[in-house]
Amino acid sequence: PPPPPPPPPFQAEDGIRDTSVTGVQTCALPIFLVTRGPAPESYSRILVPTDFSAQSKIALARAHKIVSEQGSVHLLHCWQLPSGKVDHWGPPGVGVGAKIQQASAELASELFAPYREREKDLVFLQRLADPRHGILKVLAEDPYDLVVMGSRGQGTLSRLLLGSVATETIRHAPISVYIARNATE
Repeated sequence: PPPPPPPPPFQAEDGIRDTSVTGVQTCALPIFLVTRGPAPESYSRILVPTDFSAQSKIALARAHKIVSEQGSVHLLHCWQLPSGKVDHWGPPGVGVGAKIQQASAELASELFAPYREREKDLVFLQRLADPRHGILKVLAEDPYDLVVMGSRGQGTLSRLLLGSVATETIRHAPISVYIARNATE
C-alpha cells in the first residue's frame, strides 16, 4: 500500500513565524510547517539534519515515507571541532576532524541500513559548521523540497536558554519544514 500522506499543512506567513515556532514547541503532535507557498504534490529531494539521536531516526523514517518513488533523502550531519582551549593536556589533537567524519559516516551507514533495499536514493552529507548555520547553508547551496527533522522535546525554559536547531530552521528555512515527533505518528 502507498505510504500515508503527510499531515495537513500548518500555514505560516513570515509575519507570524514566532507564533508558529511557539506552536511547534508546545505541540506534542508532528507538525508540517509550510513557510513558502503551497506544499508541492510530491517531494523529490528531502533534507534530514541529524545528530544520530532517536529523534533523528524517526525523522529519517518519516522522510523515507514522504519522498517520491524516484526521489532522494539527504542525511546531513553538521559537526564542530572541540574548542581550541589549551589545558594541561594541550590543544585538541591532530586528526580529530577526520575521526569525527569517520565516526559519523559509520553512524549514517547504520541509519541507512533499513532503507538500502528500496529504490530511493540515500545521500550522506557532512559539514564542519554549527548545525543552525550548516543546515541553512546547505539549503542555500542546493535545491530541496522539504526539511524533515526531529525535535528533542526540551521544555520551553531549556529552549529559551539553549536555543534550538529546529526553531532556527523553522524561522529561517526558505522551504517547508516537517517536525517529526515520535514513532507512533
